[in-house]
Amino acid sequence: MEETVYEGSCSLPYVSGLFYLREGPFVVEAAKKLTVRPQLFCFDAHGAAHPRSAGLATVCGMILGIPSVGIAKSLLVGRVASGEGDFARIVHGGRTVGFAVKMNGVTRYWSAGYSVGLAQLKSVIRRHGSVCLLAMKASDAAAKQQVQAI
Repeated sequence: MEETVYEGSCSLPYVSGLFYLREGPFVVEAAKKLTVRPQLFCFDAHGAAHPRSAGLATVCGMILGIPSVGIAKSLLVGRVASGEGDFARIVHGGRTVGFAVKMNGVTRYWSAGYSVGLAQLKSVIRRHGSVCLLAMKASDAAAKQQVQAI
């Protein structure tokens, strides 16, 4: 795992559904500092399970040209429907936009971001789900440490 940091000032207020406008530029700048190009970005945000069908995970993945998925702590749109095994479908606007998956006793809402289909999303969750969650936890801890240092 590689870690980079980008510091800057945000001039936009928080507006529900426009998280990518507030935090996206910082994510993109931090990602550009990586020395190894990732094969996949996992975002603590939404992808297709978003009111505009394209949250931070989708927009940043597209800008960077790197496949991405969103892994959120809460459901922003749609409903959780029946699923296959551990994968409960997230349905919004009559279509499946992701999966609610319980890992280690905690439910996360996974949705396709940029250049990732639902079958690929399932594969990512099965093969790399715990690694994605650990990376996000480490990233969150690093960000909190950075804020405390300021």
